Amino acid sequence: MKNVTRAARLALVSAAVLTPVNVAVGAALPKAQKVATGVDRHWLFVDREGTTHLTFITNTPNQSTLRYTRAVAGASVFEAPREIPVTGLGTDFFGPQIVQDAAPSSRLVIVTERCCTTGQAQTFAVTSVDGGATWSASVPVAESSPAANATDGAVSLIANGPAGLFMINGNPSTKLIKVPATLTPVALRSALTEISPAALEGSVVFDTSAQPVFSFGDFTKTYVRVGEAGANVVASEKPENGVTPSIKIANGAGGVGVLLGGGSATAETLTFRRLVGGALTAPVALTSAGDRDQGYPFLSSDVTGRFHVVWRDATGGIVYRTSSDGSVWTPQGVVARGTNVVNPEVAAGPGSKGFVAWRDLGSDLFVTPLPVFGTSSDPAVPDTSGIDGPRVTRRGSSIFVTPRRPSLAKLKKSKCVNVRVQSTRPARINVAIFSGRKSIRIFGQTVVRFNKPGTRLVCVRVPLRAKSFDVRQPFRFAFAVKDGATAKPGEKSGKLTTTSFTNFA
Repeated sequence: MKNVTRAARLALVSAAVLTPVNVAVGAALPKAQKVATGVDRHWLFVDREGTTHLTFITNTPNQSTLRYTRAVAGASVFEAPREIPVTGLGTDFFGPQIVQDAAPSSRLVIVTERCCTTGQAQTFAVTSVDGGATWSASVPVAESSPAANATDGAVSLIANGPAGLFMINGNPSTKLIKVPATLTPVALRSALTEISPAALEGSVVFDTSAQPVFSFGDFTKTYVRVGEAGANVVASEKPENGVTPSIKIANGAGGVGVLLGGGSATAETLTFRRLVGGALTAPVALTSAGDRDQGYPFLSSDVTGRFHVVWRDATGGIVYRTSSDGSVWTPQGVVARGTNVVNPEVAAGPGSKGFVAWRDLGSDLFVTPLPVFGTSSDPAVPDTSGIDGPRVTRRGSSIFVTPRRPSLAKLKKSKCVNVRVQSTRPARINVAIFSGRKSIRIFGQTVVRFNKPGTRLVCVRVPLRAKSFDVRQPFRFAFAVKDGATAKPGEKSGKLTTTSFTNFA
């Protein structure tokens, strides 16, 4: 590389950055707390006061037991679980879910099922007005029970608003159960409202206007709908590789969030959309096109409307991302490694402080605190979003993610190639392309400066008409890194890092 010009080397000082982290690079993740064993289903919720509530059930062959624990605001561990007595014999097929009344009331409501006892209501509720310290006796609230034909993980079956509880009965079609805010009288089966014959992933939330928003799917499409009689809006069609579609929704300050995809090794790329004014925004990819091994995706929002997403990755661990507007997301951060996760759930409150809960394949229930607001807890994990067939190159605290075989068809449209650069500290990182096996010509240099750590997607310009660059020949991506957002007097050039050779596909 001696023949590289000094001007070119000095130009190799573009900056990219990871969001601030709450642990050092390579540090071990916080040890997860084991809450209970023999757990069948769970639900995680953070109230407006910042207390995190966790409900779950344990089963004998013919009886479910409702159990509850909490972590008060500021606590890093949960209290010892306790049983909450529930009237009625039977089992809980959907699992207890917990919600909070709209402000100014702070009442908490846990809804749980006692299915299949002849002559009794199937759905019961218990309430707390002291942040979960004590709970009322259970009361019957509905003859029928909340249910979902979930294709990949938990969905929100219960929404709490001024009109009371709206609950989804999603088997064999999507129906609505309405329970008054007073929890009386008991909602009858005859009062079920038909929403849609589509029965997959039935879910409900209230938007900022207190309108119910529903999501559901069939075997070819997923839909969202505002209001009981609103129009169906198609969220996704013809799922990739023929997998069953998956959809999750959560209310946000800038519109209801919609999470699409996930499932198995042949599943869809995870994407996110917002429902604004009855229409869906363009999809934002949360995983790269080549990353199709996501399981149990889950979406929630906190009191500010910020969105939080977790899913199980190919290693069996949990990945986390968060966004204030659904457009710009933090890098992928590892919350737990190699846990053989079942149903990870995330919940956050004021300041986006909260927890992630999950079960392992042995039905043990675990929780761990969320990373610091807007950060990744594991900066060593590359953010591969926006890169097709990502290949990772590292040097020190910097990570470079480049496509293995960039698309020539995409290049002809965009005239550039997407790469991603990361750093755990303020830096300048120049991104460029070296042409040919023997050439040292630099093309498409891009300099980006950041004053704090973070990540950046950069589109490197490709000289399609340059006589010295042939898109049919192999080339390399090149990076040079310097610490600090601004150069110091007399500072030397950044050391060059190049990837292995690649070709346009």
